[in-house]
Amino acid sequence: MSGRRRIEVGEATAEATAFEEFADALTEFFRAARRVRGEAGEAGSRPVSLSQFTVLQTVAEQGDATVGELAHAAGVATPTVTRMLGSLERDGIVERHRDDADRRVVRIRLTPAGRGLMDEKRAWIAERQRDVYAGLSEADRRAATRLMRRFAALLEEL
Repeated sequence: MSGRRRIEVGEATAEATAFEEFADALTEFFRAARRVRGEAGEAGSRPVSLSQFTVLQTVAEQGDATVGELAHAAGVATPTVTRMLGSLERDGIVERHRDDADRRVVRIRLTPAGRGLMDEKRAWIAERQRDVYAGLSEADRRAATRLMRRFAALLEEL
């Protein structure tokens, strides 16, 4: 019995160690992803903060959005997005307009300068993605693609 007990304790310790290594690697991955997204904001003609980049990316993907939708996407408070939009609007990156269906609703869209800025940022990101892809073997590419999709789905479930 004592031999079996030692195996169970050893298995639990190995599992705890494996989990700690996984958690460390996941944290390291998230930090690297955040750092690269931050660098995307700094790349090119006009630097933007990581939060501004997230907001602009949401507007670019949706075509236009409400302040509440943008706050949710960026994970920041509505007043923060409102202040952020003020500076982006002054810089000619976004513009506000009334919703056609409900005139009480204000929507945000990119200006031509904002679309140009996001095209520039997306090109920078695509170049980095190609570099990462090129650095992987074919088997790693397949495994990484499958795992990233699985991680995304699991994170959405949290």
